[in-house]
Amino acid sequence: MDSPFVCLTYKLETMKSLLFLFLSLIVCGCASSKVYIDSSEVQGLGAVVEFPGGKIIPINLKHVVSGSIIELTNNELASYIGIYIPDIYDIPESARKLNEKLIIGSDIRLEFDSVERDSDRRLLVYIFTPEARLVNEEIVRAGLAKVLITPPNVKYKKRLLEAEEEARENKRGLWSNDFSNR
Repeated sequence: MDSPFVCLTYKLETMKSLLFLFLSLIVCGCASSKVYIDSSEVQGLGAVVEFPGGKIIPINLKHVVSGSIIELTNNELASYIGIYIPDIYDIPESARKLNEKLIIGSDIRLEFDSVERDSDRRLLVYIFTPEARLVNEEIVRAGLAKVLITPPNVKYKKRLLEAEEEARENKRGLWSNDFSNR
């Protein structure tokens, strides 16, 4: 049987370890949104970490720039593939707010298609929530963006077009009667 001194020492060491872990999480900003990037093809993003699901780069979301652009903590801008948000009336602000609602405070995953950067060197991405919702699609479904397919990035073309049709049929956002009468 262990002596009381050994048990007390073990408990103190365990408490120190837990306190260190807790403080590390706070200092690292781990309470913010995490972005997981499958980066086997994309160059210049930083250190690659091996996870059970493959090579992933954990990067935090810095902020939502617009309804279709986010900034990561490594100062990379990421533009959403397959959507176009017209700069008319309150559509851009509504799209930005929906984007924030869908991704702020969540762990999100960025997925790439054939072309990984645009001419401005922004990452071209599909964004997924932890519930596997495609954010690009949700913004279109809300009627806050039009589908803009630019081959060869066509991986989710069908889903995006179906979401746009649903928005039209249900007269959401750009397709609403109120909007078309302005």
